[in-house]
Amino acid sequence: MNYLTAFGIAFGFSFVGMLPPGMLNMTVIGLSIKKGFKSALFFGIGAALVEFFQSLLVIKFADKAQGFLDKYELYVNWVAVIILVALGLSFLFSKQKKENIQEKEVEGNALSAMTKGITLAFANVLVYAFWLVQGIYWTQKGVLYDDWSILITFSLGIFFGSISAYTVYILLGEKILSKFDSFANNLNKILASIFFVLAGIQLIQILT
Repeated sequence: MNYLTAFGIAFGFSFVGMLPPGMLNMTVIGLSIKKGFKSALFFGIGAALVEFFQSLLVIKFADKAQGFLDKYELYVNWVAVIILVALGLSFLFSKQKKENIQEKEVEGNALSAMTKGITLAFANVLVYAFWLVQGIYWTQKGVLYDDWSILITFSLGIFFGSISAYTVYILLGEKILSKFDSFANNLNKILASIFFVLAGIQLIQILT
């Protein structure tokens, strides 16, 4: 059950977190329109593979930080509330811009598309901060702990969540582009709500 819970949490946050339009998923749309499903899918696999290792590294660090968290639990909880609120506000007030998919086109076969996905994913440094917050939070909740099998399971959830989000973009690419503004704004509000709820839960635990 622990493994299923860890996988489900990671899958959900990864899937929802990948939905707001950005460099990677706009590139996926460009590939799906210009090169077809296969190239776009391999691009997504390459990007998700990088995020698997990025998240595994970050949550392993978060697990090792548990001793520090236990010692300074009250302060860490307040910092977590501030970070979660800040993330919520950033999504609530952010405005997405359409990427120029012409500039993101990947030429060649599936391997070159996958290589491009790996390269662009390495440039996505914000993923470290996102999964560090998640790693610390779920370590505190007992979902994650010092065991490679549970950490790998969590990262696999992230991998498949990202792949699923990319697949949605591939299948609905043209429709998403035609309704970009409404799509982006609604997703940002959903993400903001999630972070505000987590901040509220954390605050209640501090005060009780």
